[in-house]
Amino acid sequence: MTLSRGSSTKLALPLFTLVVAFLTSSVLVCSIVRVDVLVVESINGSSFTLRVPRVITIEYNHSVERGKVVETLEAGSDCIRLVSLIWQGHGAGMPSSLRDIEGVLRVNEGLYEVKVDRCLGQSITVNLDYMVEGRLTVNGLHFTSGVHVFRLEERALLRVLLDELVRYYLVFK
Repeated sequence: MTLSRGSSTKLALPLFTLVVAFLTSSVLVCSIVRVDVLVVESINGSSFTLRVPRVITIEYNHSVERGKVVETLEAGSDCIRLVSLIWQGHGAGMPSSLRDIEGVLRVNEGLYEVKVDRCLGQSITVNLDYMVEGRLTVNGLHFTSGVHVFRLEERALLRVLLDELVRYYLVFK
């Protein structure tokens, strides 16, 4: 079957209208639909947004005991939760006995580990400058200094998608 020039023009207009309607409705839906995100802001002015849930790991050496400490947090839709704590030895600021611990304690290679389910709120601040050999990891990104604020928010899906597009553009620029 051969299409004449007039018949291809007749098909182009409805197809164009359909594409415009689809794009318009997609933008409208994405601006109405809300999603939970974790906003990470550093005191130096940089920030990024991630969909939740996300895992945040804070590692440091205890300032008094000098033992290793690892705190694992999970940012969910309702709050930022402390989900596990690993530490080396008992002492100042650390659990000193099983009575101080709620949860199941495991001992592995001299490290104590306890599973925790404690809501820390909608926002937390982590200051790595006061930690001995502090290291913060979120979404594969590592930080070793500075003040970082983690805040849960609800945002329009369109804004989240545009933020991600801009972030990828800047990475590959």
